Amino acid sequence: MVRKLAGALAALVVAAAAVLAFQYLGGRETAPLRPGEVVPDVELKAVEGGAPARVRDNLGRGAVIVFLDTRWPATTRYAENLERLNRRYHRRGFRVVAIALDDSAEVWRDFIQRNAITFTVLHDPGGRATRPGWGAVSGPVAYLVDGGGRVISAHLEPVNWSVEEQLRRIEPLLPPPPAGWP
Repeated sequence: MVRKLAGALAALVVAAAAVLAFQYLGGRETAPLRPGEVVPDVELKAVEGGAPARVRDNLGRGAVIVFLDTRWPATTRYAENLERLNRRYHRRGFRVVAIALDDSAEVWRDFIQRNAITFTVLHDPGGRATRPGWGAVSGPVAYLVDGGGRVISAHLEPVNWSVEEQLRRIEPLLPPPPAGWP
């Protein structure tokens, strides 16, 4: 009886270890990208139409890649913060790329117009195309990446991109500002 119980316990431990290893090593369903990893490339349609675009083709010298959904309460305020960041650094080669998870691209076209959004918004309804490489997203997840797509920092909550701590991470990615830069 004790041998059977010990064998069953050992099998349970091995199974639990296998599940945890899968989640840690390859199961992006639950694990966000970590600093040092390269963002998975995926082709998505732009919300405002046109040919599909690859995420990495939109990185510039550095970028914030953020997953958003208009149904999340913080999306409007967060998008305003991202727009300020985009306007501050776009001329120096920095990009803001949003991946819209809403089912309807029309919702995002209205959102872009209402909020005067100028950054790139790519459409991935429900996160189906990005899930295999990026993981399942249930909130406004953002990644600061360099021009090669390497993750510098991962953020699982909305970030105030105008604070000094974030600006210190962005500035080294960019060329020096031109003379008379605001």
